[in-house]
Amino acid sequence: MTRWVLASLALLLAAPAAASGAREPVISYVDENGVFRLYDEQTEAEVEPPPPVPVFDAAQFRYGMSLDGRYIAFTDSGKKIHLLDRATNTEVPLPGIDVHANPQSLTVSNTGLIAFDENAEKDAVVYDSHAGSFIETGLPAVNAHRQTRLSGDGRLLATTCIEDCVASTGGDANPFVQDLTTKTDTLFPDDDTRSEEHPCLNDDGRYLGLDKSRDATTDPKPDVFLFDRGGSPPAALALGAGVNDPDEEEVYCVLDSSGDHLGFMNAFVTFQVFEVSTNKFLMLPPDKEFDRFSLFSDPYTPPAPPPPPPVCCAPPVDVTRPVARRFGMTRTRFRPQPRVTKFRFRLSERADVRIVVRRHSRHGRRVGALRRENLPAGRNRIVFSGRFRGHALRRGRYAAVLTATDAAGNRSRPRSILFTVL
Repeated sequence: MTRWVLASLALLLAAPAAASGAREPVISYVDENGVFRLYDEQTEAEVEPPPPVPVFDAAQFRYGMSLDGRYIAFTDSGKKIHLLDRATNTEVPLPGIDVHANPQSLTVSNTGLIAFDENAEKDAVVYDSHAGSFIETGLPAVNAHRQTRLSGDGRLLATTCIEDCVASTGGDANPFVQDLTTKTDTLFPDDDTRSEEHPCLNDDGRYLGLDKSRDATTDPKPDVFLFDRGGSPPAALALGAGVNDPDEEEVYCVLDSSGDHLGFMNAFVTFQVFEVSTNKFLMLPPDKEFDRFSLFSDPYTPPAPPPPPPVCCAPPVDVTRPVARRFGMTRTRFRPQPRVTKFRFRLSERADVRIVVRRHSRHGRRVGALRRENLPAGRNRIVFSGRFRGHALRRGRYAAVLTATDAAGNRSRPRSILFTVL
């Protein structure tokens, strides 16, 4: 087997296996007009509209973004911390979060944890935006941990530290990875010969990047390194030719959720993205203002609002006729006078009732009607004086015809009774 084949095989084995063929990331940046923007490298298009993140001053503005793209933590002109939830495009209340005068190294997890330090120098802390309070990290209350970076799942916190650390460093800057679930140091190995700075983590924290000098004495220019924490001890991955130019400085790493895309600054000027699984650089548009603060995320689509409750069925149509029963009168022979008689009947349901009075003759001329609305089901009575519109009925034979109509417009069969006016 040739040397070239052996080298290629070693590189393939070292690359993040699970990340092979991973989607190219979305890259955040602040454009020349001071607008916070997102560029999707996979589709080579701007994300429109950009998240509503106010940038007061591009030079002083600091932010962090969750790897799933949902949360963006940022500072305002007063150096107060805010958190935008893109699920609703609204800010999440953060009571008591502003404990540092100059919060730096903002980072936020997919779970809404926010980590930061004081002026990129000390006192790393982690705040739970859902609980509205700081969480216990296992770091000393007064510490010099800095350059905070959370894993996407919020389980791990990467920092660097020189003094007042969870473990001795020997006097140089060392990387630390703190497990926030157990509140213990994971004992990431230190390179005693060189200072290590600016860590970055992928979604589950398996891959850790950082920068350190090539050689502490002969070549202090820093290079970017990538480690697989899946083994013990973590293994340094062999990155392709061109990643670490011997004539340039490569610093400020950033990883996507898969760990397959490694971003960094070349010579502190040019932002580059290296795809580990394919051993190639991505072609970035030259007109985008990517810089040392640019971050990676996955595409994010806010959840759709819940659908309206299904219309399973139309309300049932009432087609049942009301029924009037036992239609009668208390007196069927009377002379007109107040309350001389009463119509009596029973209804099967609530309904409007009309009683029409006609001459009991060949032509049956109508002489008047009684109307009552919304009478209840059951027994009902209507008083009758033998008069309509102030005029007494003439003596003779009459017929009273009752019909009931319910709220759906269904009409009962007519019921009649004969009576005599004396």
